[in-house]
Amino acid sequence: MIIEKEKFGPLAFMAALWRKDYAEIARYAHVHDVPDGSADTLKRVLAERARPIGAPERTGLLADIDAIVSRAMAAALPKSFAV
Repeated sequence: MIIEKEKFGPLAFMAALWRKDYAEIARYAHVHDVPDGSADTLKRVLAERARPIGAPERTGLLADIDAIVSRAMAAALPKSFAV
């Protein structure tokens, strides 16, 4: 995956991953074998690659808890690197 770091930095990328905001990532990313300008296709590919391996997708209450924790982690990430 190639990311346009000038427009979408590493911390923003990590926050988008925690939020599972694949549409946001697809706006600034390129993956080999996915044509440029195919944001919907890239969003689908990212969602497929981010699914749990060897485990079923969460549903119901567990999916809701997972979504809440994911959004909290995305919000808790630092917004910039400072020394």
